[in-house]
Amino acid sequence: MWYWWTKVERADIPTALRAELESLGEQVVAHIVALPLTHSPAQTVGVPGWAGDPADRQRALAWLREQYTKRDRREDVREAIEVAILVLVAIEALPILVRCMD
Repeated sequence: MWYWWTKVERADIPTALRAELESLGEQVVAHIVALPLTHSPAQTVGVPGWAGDPADRQRALAWLREQYTKRDRREDVREAIEVAILVLVAIEALPILVRCMD
């Protein structure tokens, strides 16, 4: 049950590009991908080389989707654990409440 719930499909990205994307972080990559490419990345300081290649930009989008899915699955598991704890506390508290009402 937990496997399908926590499994995240990894994007097919070369290792070097994945390492660069992870070092930049989600927000920086999203910002770079969101801006239209109106300049030459090789001539602009601070713009990575992959920003000029449409295929690498698509890989960056796939990496962003992967990161979103990871975060979403983590939140789902956290919420399920919170509900389970709430149910267990309610089960423990129910006999005490019943005795107090008698």
